[in-house]
Amino acid sequence: MTPAHPPASTQPCIGADPTCPCQDGDPCHYRDDPVSGTRAWPIPANTSQPGSTAGRLAGLNASLVEKYRQQIAAGLRIDSDAPEVLLAEHDRLTAELDEARDRAVQAEAAFVAAEDRGDRMRDEAQHWAERCAEAVDERESAEAALAEAIRVQRVQTGQVERVRAEHHDDGGWCDGCGYSWPCRTIRALAAPTDAGGGG
Repeated sequence: MTPAHPPASTQPCIGADPTCPCQDGDPCHYRDDPVSGTRAWPIPANTSQPGSTAGRLAGLNASLVEKYRQQIAAGLRIDSDAPEVLLAEHDRLTAELDEARDRAVQAEAAFVAAEDRGDRMRDEAQHWAERCAEAVDERESAEAALAEAIRVQRVQTGQVERVRAEHHDDGGWCDGCGYSWPCRTIRALAAPTDAGGGG
């Protein structure tokens, strides 16, 4: 007795392959076969996955074709309202697919804009970090210059005091240089102060 041929599958192949054995009720090339241990074929990248809008749209098209094929094979009259119902569902899923694609485009644009903002914020942060480093260098240079100025002032003050210590009033005469008091040296040391205060 010849074994009966497996019934044709009404489910679309997950690999969108019309020649796949699963369309005749045999194991699908795109699923692992636990009995034979055969690994599944890779699903093509452009294949709509089941459950997605594109996948449901592809399934609807396959169901429509299969419905008409079965009705023709059985010699039945094709329902007059079936095309309108299926076409309306087809249009709805197409619109849903278009909306999903638009949202994907918007999301990608928003992602790119966020990346641009992130790049600008990183650039600005780097700019201010560099400016902060420059400010630190400037402050250190100013502190070093101030320290040097203080050192020079102390040296000059010490020298002035040593010179001043060598000149004293000795009865109207300077005991250091012998000139009348105040001598020229004492007047020269006092000149900046007198000029600054007297105007």
